[in-house]
Amino acid sequence: MANSYASLAMALPKDEIPERLECLEDLIPLYKDGASLHSISRKNWLIYAVEECAAHYGCPRLAYLSQSASVLSPAEAALVAEEISTLLKTIERNPASLTTLLHQDGWSNEEITAVLQADASPWGPLIDSDDGDDVPYLVSFLLCQNALLRHAAEHNLHFAFAQTASLE
Repeated sequence: MANSYASLAMALPKDEIPERLECLEDLIPLYKDGASLHSISRKNWLIYAVEECAAHYGCPRLAYLSQSASVLSPAEAALVAEEISTLLKTIERNPASLTTLLHQDGWSNEEITAVLQADASPWGPLIDSDDGDDVPYLVSFLLCQNALLRHAAEHNLHFAFAQTASLE
């Protein structure tokens, strides 16, 4: 996939997080099937959509998703999870605001609400999407990020997030 975005998120004891965590390649060695949340997106659409949402809905704690890599303490993970929960409730009250913001008016309120009401696992999987560049995929990504952040906070684990270093 040319010009693609990839990310990996994990909840880990602090001593398992690499001292040098600067990009996705630094976190990949810790990848465990069923214990990691990964995402992909064509032409970096997902990260740009997250940035649009953060700015539009006033969610400054989503800034960790714009960094090449970040580590959140259990307390920070809890605060970010709370902000994502508030964002998801706002979207649920008015799904059209999100589809309009992201110029994807082809999605119905019912389709977005169905994704919002699905069970979200900290380990995914994210909703099926060919390219990771649509509103349902974004909502699924936020739901799973939220679940993993809550898992980290509840189990006193640090939340490690990394993505492709180049967002061209």
